[in-house]
Amino acid sequence: MRKCPSCNKFASIEQGEPELNIDLEEADENKGRVTGDVRLVLNSACCGDEIAESTQDVEAEFDHPISSDDGKHEVTIESESADATDRFDGKEGTPMRFRRHYYGADITVDLKCRCGWTGQVTMKAEEVASGFDDLT
Repeated sequence: MRKCPSCNKFASIEQGEPELNIDLEEADENKGRVTGDVRLVLNSACCGDEIAESTQDVEAEFDHPISSDDGKHEVTIESESADATDRFDGKEGTPMRFRRHYYGADITVDLKCRCGWTGQVTMKAEEVASGFDDLT
């Protein structure tokens, strides 16, 4: 538990919505790369204030030319989304206080090319709760 900056009480934690910063890069002649970062935020359950954050780098490659000299290929990002995830590690039956809690995001990026090709790239990011940086 961490202290809420607004009411100065120990508060339980809720995961906020992941914030994406995604870019498109050319990996080589017939491949592209989606790179960026995702900001994971933990909020206090009482007031909703941000208590801790972690920024994770993400990267994935896809097979398709990202651009061409003759103008046939021009890949763009159609949409991007991130769904918050959380999980505990350890064996089932182990008391919760002895298990690590991971917060993360499942990221989906939809791509579209001028030639009619469409693709989708998925990435994951996660951080153990104790690895978040305090904001208070």
